[in-house]
Amino acid sequence: MKHWPIKPLVELCDVEGGNAAPQGDEHFQDGTIPFVRMKDLGRPHFSNNLTETDDKLTIASATANRMKFFEPGCILFPRSGSVALNHRAILGVRACIVSHIGVLHNLRPEITPGFLYLYLTTFDMTGLSKKDIRGISLLG
Repeated sequence: MKHWPIKPLVELCDVEGGNAAPQGDEHFQDGTIPFVRMKDLGRPHFSNNLTETDDKLTIASATANRMKFFEPGCILFPRSGSVALNHRAILGVRACIVSHIGVLHNLRPEITPGFLYLYLTTFDMTGLSKKDIRGISLLG
């Protein structure tokens, strides 16, 4: 029988948050860059391919606000506000993410987005802080 090693989450990926949402309709009018908000994450509750967002940033706003871009395959989870709802998603498009959502990205070769996503759908993150999530251990 093979024994799988148990590793802290931070050994398997980077843990980060998104940016504060720009304020004002002008940042989103005729925008093309998906901007994931909590309502987008919560709509499906669990999604292995989150591609739909209500808002899209303009390129000018993304540049002016120094927005971080996250690539498909990142794992998203609530990190403030609606943490108790335990939403999870695999990002399906290149997008910017609101600061209330945590992002697991730069996954190491020994873990796949699908496995990490499925594992996290079974884990109750209620009450965890950003610092606490870094210490979650799982099979690697």
